[in-house]
Amino acid sequence: MMIWFKRILLALVLLFVLAVAINFRYFYLNLSFVFLKQPAPLDEQFQTVVDGHKNVMEANYLLVPSLGIQAPVVYATATSSQVFSDALEYGVVHYPDTALPGQPGNCFLFGHSSDYPWKKGSFKTVFALLPKIGMGEQILISDPTGAVFRYRVTKTQVVSANQVEFLDQNDYQSRVLTLQTSYPIGTALRRFIVTAEFVR
Repeated sequence: MMIWFKRILLALVLLFVLAVAINFRYFYLNLSFVFLKQPAPLDEQFQTVVDGHKNVMEANYLLVPSLGIQAPVVYATATSSQVFSDALEYGVVHYPDTALPGQPGNCFLFGHSSDYPWKKGSFKTVFALLPKIGMGEQILISDPTGAVFRYRVTKTQVVSANQVEFLDQNDYQSRVLTLQTSYPIGTALRRFIVTAEFVR
């Protein structure tokens, strides 16, 4: 009996080590954020936008200053899994037929929180820290012309993977930004959703 217990314990330890190894970047980002108490620094060109010195930056970019997130926004051309998978290699993805940044409606973006290290792309953990965002924190996004729009976080929640009401455009009566990532780590069982209201 003791031998079987040891084998099971060893198997669990090995699975844990494997999970950490596969998702090392995710754990590294989260531990750094918790213990260093500060996000990764933004590139200088983006920090000037956060500081309010200019209203134009590189086109199609998302910034979450409190989390150190800076990523290109990729506009998907269709809603197939393959199109989304390819687009996620290059940044966060704008869901087709949702509002453009700063425009009436719901601008919906999604990105990876974790992904297999052997897959292509530099944005496999772009939203690893998204669940740590706080109420009232600002999110900046530029449109294809480089104009910058600011949003303020009003709500976060964990929802099931099949809830699609977060794509709703609310009859274009308000300007909302929605960010989504898979949750919890290493799965696509649920979704972490951030809702932010347009500021200016």
